[in-house]
Amino acid sequence: MIGSVALFFAVLPSLWPSRWANGLSLFPVLAIMTGLAKLTWLHRATGDQLITLIAGVLSDALMLALVRYAVRKVSARPTLVRVSLAVVAQLAVITLLVILPFEASGQLMVKFGNRLMFKSLLWLGLFNLFTGLAASVFLIVLFFVLLHRVTWPIIGRLIYPFARYEVPMPADFRAPKAFQISL
Repeated sequence: MIGSVALFFAVLPSLWPSRWANGLSLFPVLAIMTGLAKLTWLHRATGDQLITLIAGVLSDALMLALVRYAVRKVSARPTLVRVSLAVVAQLAVITLLVILPFEASGQLMVKFGNRLMFKSLLWLGLFNLFTGLAASVFLIVLFFVLLHRVTWPIIGRLIYPFARYEVPMPADFRAPKAFQISL
């Protein structure tokens, strides 16, 4: 039941494209954050643990919202520049929210010791790990779209003359008689 309500809010911007629908689509994130905040309050978490948890959930929501926004903008008009910018933006977001916290926390813990702030940075990277993997799927799709946009003009120039001038193909390349369609 809860999943179907969250799914409704997630699909709402596709059904009703407006800023209000985009805002309402964040309702499940706010509900989850409220639940996590209550859970940590009941377990008497320290302020640093609560801040780390909230920062992790907010950065997950930010990462997925940016991925969704970039994919929507690119799918409206997939030009080479837009796809390239979306790939660069997604790489930057994944780097800033997943890779950088791991690297920075490791370097800082070695240099300054095992402090709570550096542990929080490590936990932030761990919270974002699986969200970064989900965002990487969109990155791979955008990479293939970019590859298609770059190679299709070259492939098209090679294929279109065959179709335009009806260049006869060798018998080995033709379909068997059973699969040929006569008009």
